[in-house]
Amino acid sequence: MVRPDDLFQEIGSRSKYLTKVDLSKGYWQIPLTENAKPLTAFATEKGLYQFRVMPFGLQGAPATFSRLMRKVTDGLPNHKNYLDDCLIFTETWEEHLQALRALFTRLRVAGLTARPSKCAIAYPQLEFLGHMVGSGDMVPAQDKVVTIWDAEPSRA
Repeated sequence: MVRPDDLFQEIGSRSKYLTKVDLSKGYWQIPLTENAKPLTAFATEKGLYQFRVMPFGLQGAPATFSRLMRKVTDGLPNHKNYLDDCLIFTETWEEHLQALRALFTRLRVAGLTARPSKCAIAYPQLEFLGHMVGSGDMVPAQDKVVTIWDAEPSRA
């Protein structure tokens, strides 16, 4: 899996337009093979059930999802992703439109969907992976810093 620090270094200080696309229920968009389904079985008072899609919590789920996203986004310019969060960053509006179109086309072909309520399109600065990025800056998101400052000390 890619390291967030490496992502931030590649965004660049000249990017004027940033878009964040958050995929809807990321892991649940990956169907399981027939051989994998029994490995996810669980019992309830109403019987035995098994997942048809990749559930959260499987040991290999993050790596599997990362591999899928690398395949889907391979070769896309001005694009980085971390699991189900995609970031497009460009210097011009025309580049941005082209990058958006390319990403959305690839997502559609792969059968993946985004969650519109968690997407942010064409901002000069936005939050990505807990940091405010854009306008040549990368700083921790203020609400995350406040949460850490306000945390009670451990008593262990």
